[in-house]
Amino acid sequence: MFAAIATFADVAHAQTALTIYGRMDIGAIKQSHDAVILDRGANNVLGFQGTEDLGGGLSALFQLEMRFEPGTGALENNGQRPLFQGQSRVGLNGAFGTIRLGRGLTAVQDPNADYDPFFTNTVGSLINFQTANYDSDPFNPSNSANRFSNALFYNTPVMGGFQLNATVASREPIGIATTDLPVNPVSVSGTYNNGPVSAMLGYERNALSTKFWQAAGSYKIGSANLMASYSQQNQSATVTLNPKTRGWSVGADVVAGPGNVKAGYAQVRQDGHASDKKASIGYWYNLSKRTYLYTDAARTKTGDSGDSINAVDFGIQHSF
Repeated sequence: MFAAIATFADVAHAQTALTIYGRMDIGAIKQSHDAVILDRGANNVLGFQGTEDLGGGLSALFQLEMRFEPGTGALENNGQRPLFQGQSRVGLNGAFGTIRLGRGLTAVQDPNADYDPFFTNTVGSLINFQTANYDSDPFNPSNSANRFSNALFYNTPVMGGFQLNATVASREPIGIATTDLPVNPVSVSGTYNNGPVSAMLGYERNALSTKFWQAAGSYKIGSANLMASYSQQNQSATVTLNPKTRGWSVGADVVAGPGNVKAGYAQVRQDGHASDKKASIGYWYNLSKRTYLYTDAARTKTGDSGDSINAVDFGIQHSF
């Protein structure tokens, strides 16, 4: 009995406290030809994460992150997405780096928010242009374009600002797939973060053998963070005519008073088609370290048809 009590005490001492975190975001959005709606400018998140010290510099870790609609409380995209859409991973961390198993952002997609002045959020986001409309998970029916499921994730230790990252997924059926996937999805990237400079270079192949590569960087000058990205996807494994699509973006995030002015411009073009274009601007006003108001405006023009869509939003976000 005493041995059992001692063992329980040792386990309780080794286990760090569980962290519960989250984000609530909701606002009014108006697009051309549509009525005003209440919707999210960013993903609404409830997450759980923790670590356990295993001794000898080794630790176990896990993270679960669910997403939901703020106006109804339903799972994201009207319940079409997994309970833990954001991520569900468990693994080990040590001198060798970090290795995890489960579902999460791929090695290429994970750093992408750093090169979008809107952090892939609000009507201003440039992420689809930034990634040339590439889809990491084409078998997912709920428009989840930047994650692998049933995957192994590895990150090296950071050395002089450099880090290598890799993700490999299994071929087991997911989403709308009823048989094994054609190939193992793979994703690799190298990132560099040191002082005012940030950069990434990555390559990815999804389950349909669509190949994607991207280069991006940012540089901080005073109160301004300037960023740019270029990418290309090649769908020659499944598309015969005009298989390549290229995208690029430039942006700036500038501290202005108690908030930030954000601006960006991007284009994406599939071979044989005219370029789609998007211009965005916004101001995010900080009420505290965890709460801010935001307003953004964007204009997107479709190259082939020449049609344009204008969008504006005004919302609030609180993190805990």
